[in-house]
Parts: sequence; C-alpha cells; structure tokens
Amino acid sequence: MDRRRNARRSQLNGAHTAESWNSAHPVGTRVRYWPVYPPVESVAPFDTTTRSEAWALGDGSVVVSVVGRTGGVCLSHIELLETKGEHT
Repeated sequence: MDRRRNARRSQLNGAHTAESWNSAHPVGTRVRYWPVYPPVESVAPFDTTTRSEAWALGDGSVVVSVVGRTGGVCLSHIELLETKGEHT
C-alpha cells in the first residue's frame, strides 16, 4: 500500500489530525518521544515537551516539533505524559 492510503486509513481509524491534536494538546505538552517505533530495547525513549502545534505532511502524516529534536516527529512516536495533579 502506498503512504497516502495508509495515512488516510489511520485518520479513519481514530488517529489524530493536526486540528484534533492542537485543540486537545497545547504547545508545551509533556510527552515521551520514541525515536524508533515500535520500540526496541537498544533505543530508549526520552521525556520532552512539544514546541509547536502539529501539522500534516503532504502524505497525510501528522507531526509535531519537540524540544531536543530538529524537525517534526510523527505523532505515532509520541506518548502523552501525565502532568502534576492529573490522573488518567
């Protein structure tokens, strides 16, 4: 399958769009970034914060900038972290 079809399938299956991510998660949201996904033992994730709003790439993938990385990282590599006083 091509990337556009995969991206569209993800959107239809409940994945975030840039607009839905931005409305729910402001710049500065605490996240865990997984450089390799699915995770592998030899590559550890790191905790960081978002430094931009999310945006969609030409193939439909949704990315966001995080502190400590250049460019956008795909939302599939991001895990939300609990903030103080917040319970999931």
